[in-house]
Amino acid sequence: MAEAKKTVTMDVTSDQLLKVIEDYESYPKFVEGMKSAKVLERKSSEGKTEVRVAYTLEILSKQMQYVLDHVRSESGLEWHLVESSFMKVNSGKWILQPKGSQKTEVTYELNLDFKIPVPSFMLSGLVKSSLPTMLSAFETRAKKGA
Repeated sequence: MAEAKKTVTMDVTSDQLLKVIEDYESYPKFVEGMKSAKVLERKSSEGKTEVRVAYTLEILSKQMQYVLDHVRSESGLEWHLVESSFMKVNSGKWILQPKGSQKTEVTYELNLDFKIPVPSFMLSGLVKSSLPTMLSAFETRAKKGA
């Protein structure tokens, strides 16, 4: 299993960033490798918003589908895997802490494991090398107000 955690300070408000994070169906426009994202279900109860999303991701010229449940919390957003033919685990969270009027400390955590054998050093390397690019894409989109 690959685990990754990265904390950065972004030049956007937590509200701006959360708006982009929760705009799942726009991910193919700015997340590298994301081919589609479709909201399957959205429900709110006891102050929590839960959203089920089906994703299609292309990695190494292979398209892979999976479904995640996302739950909004006071500090950000968490997700976990519902179904996938190639993943055993896909869980994580965005933790957003406002730092002044236009800055947010962002912690992104990810746990990922596949059903097929993938050497842990390769999996960890892939996850850790793609994190800075992905976080930068979310910040850029939030700055544009999209």
